[in-house]
Amino acid sequence: MQIPHNSAALAIQSLLSGTTSVGVTALPPAHPHIQSGALRALAITGEERWPDLPEVPTMQEAGFAGFVSETFQGLLAPAGTPAPIIQRLAAAVVAALGEPATRMRLQNAGFGLRARGPEGLAERIRREVPLWRDLIQRAGIQQE
Repeated sequence: MQIPHNSAALAIQSLLSGTTSVGVTALPPAHPHIQSGALRALAITGEERWPDLPEVPTMQEAGFAGFVSETFQGLLAPAGTPAPIIQRLAAAVVAALGEPATRMRLQNAGFGLRARGPEGLAERIRREVPLWRDLIQRAGIQQE
């Protein structure tokens, strides 16, 4: 039986209280509870294991081929923004994300970093939009 929650915090509260026995949520809100031992991580849905949870396998390692589901943050600009401006912004962001202190703060907050620039983000969007559109259509999910 699926029990939907309106937030990761409520899902985690349900797990911690024993109301539900298994849950799926983003790593950032679950991470401190995993580290404290209050929650047991069964698998990570990302491409690779999380750096400070090396004992937790990925879903693919757990036997679910092709199962990768990651949230991501992307920096977008209006269509028609001149290429030199895009390249300047991209270079500044990649440089900032390359700073060790910034990387550590983001990782500690549960964010993995893959600064792949404008083409990397465009490729991800080209790959994921059709994937999720198809899944939504097959599942019969209606827009509200």
